[in-house]
Amino acid sequence: MKKKNLFRVCAVFTFAILIASIVVISCTKTEPGKDLATCGTCNWYGTNYPVCCNTTSGWGWENNASCISAATCTGSGQTCTGCNGGGGGCTATPIVPYIQVNGGTWNQTASASVSSGQTVIFGPQPISGGSWSWSGLGTSGTAREQTIHPTSSGTATATYTNSCGAKTTQNFTITIGSNPPPPSSGGGFKISGTSLKDANGNTFVMKGLAVPLSWFVSDVNSNIANIKRVTNANTLRIVMNTSTSDGDWQTCVQNCINNKIIAELELHDVTCSDDANGLNNMAQWWVSKASYLNSHSKYILINIANEWGSWNMAKNNPASWSSAYKTAISTMRNGGLNQTLVIDAPDCGQDLSNGATLRSYAGGLESYDPQHNILFTVHIYGEWESGGGSSISSGLAAIKNAGIPVIPGEFSYDCDYNGVINTCNSLGIGYMCWSWKGNSNASFDMSNDWAGTSLKSWGSSVVNGIKTASQCSVF
Repeated sequence: MKKKNLFRVCAVFTFAILIASIVVISCTKTEPGKDLATCGTCNWYGTNYPVCCNTTSGWGWENNASCISAATCTGSGQTCTGCNGGGGGCTATPIVPYIQVNGGTWNQTASASVSSGQTVIFGPQPISGGSWSWSGLGTSGTAREQTIHPTSSGTATATYTNSCGAKTTQNFTITIGSNPPPPSSGGGFKISGTSLKDANGNTFVMKGLAVPLSWFVSDVNSNIANIKRVTNANTLRIVMNTSTSDGDWQTCVQNCINNKIIAELELHDVTCSDDANGLNNMAQWWVSKASYLNSHSKYILINIANEWGSWNMAKNNPASWSSAYKTAISTMRNGGLNQTLVIDAPDCGQDLSNGATLRSYAGGLESYDPQHNILFTVHIYGEWESGGGSSISSGLAAIKNAGIPVIPGEFSYDCDYNGVINTCNSLGIGYMCWSWKGNSNASFDMSNDWAGTSLKSWGSSVVNGIKTASQCSVF
């Protein structure tokens, strides 16, 4: 009897254990094949919590533990790691960091050491889908790529929210070094007195014309050889904008080199503007291309900005022209660009007060420049003769005799173009004509076609002068 009762007791106890085991087993899985640990981890304001496998919002209790839904984690700006299907199937997307410095190659990195004022672009991936937000180091807004010009070390934070709402963050660390980027190697153009010297130290007299690459990329790049053949130009002024792709303008430079032509690069974005910040933006753009410009310095002149300085600036506030260019010069020199800088006169390039702005302020800019390496230009149109009271022969001579290195950076059909050429020849200075083709007013076109098979009458006269150009000795 006792044995029978003992058996019954044991049987009941064993059955209870079996039931408890089943209960425990049922609690260890939320559903077949989905352990809570596989659903991710939320860093909730510094403390890690498991992500719920079934709970789609708020907090839950699964696997005998408190858990948080992926939606609540990411929706509160916290980091959800390994959220593989947790809380509604939203998987966070990893960020791949990329940084570009001064227009160089893109590097897959989250940190860089740069010099103060250099151009840094953060370009994290993925490229499409979802949305971005930024903070720190001057970043802001929702653009994926962020361009900054840091002057102190710091960290920028990118947050990516994917299409299902999961957020991921990535820090970008920038360290400001003590040394500027290396200056141009192999030398470039230099100003000596009122003369322009090439990288070999020989006097170079520019004779050429402008080509509108910014608006006619294919037409220009496919006809550099034709322009050389027709005109014998030793310099081409390459009209660009900051939106012109690196591939387009660098191809143009290489086409010039291949045809033994010096490339005078210019930016057209702030033509006739008074915005000093806009002018400095042009300087910063050039600094962003320092690596390429320095490696090709003996073939390139940099015209900082086409015709910055509005109509009558020379009359009303010429000091503002000088002040703005001092800032631009500092930006470019501090950014490692030591080449000859070309600066246009105010009044949309024409300096209508008898060239007084150049005569009064250009020398001060040349002295301010630590490289003392600036070539000035005046743009000569009908107004330069009539509206400003200047004559071509006496006006150009007065500027040069004031010790200013100067050339006519533009002239066209509507002025005494033969007088410009004759005066420049007598003064021993160069000249650049506006322009080959592509003008909205076709009267300004030197040629009727891009290949130069049919020149305008005035264009033919100017080309006859350009044909006397001497090739630069660097070729």
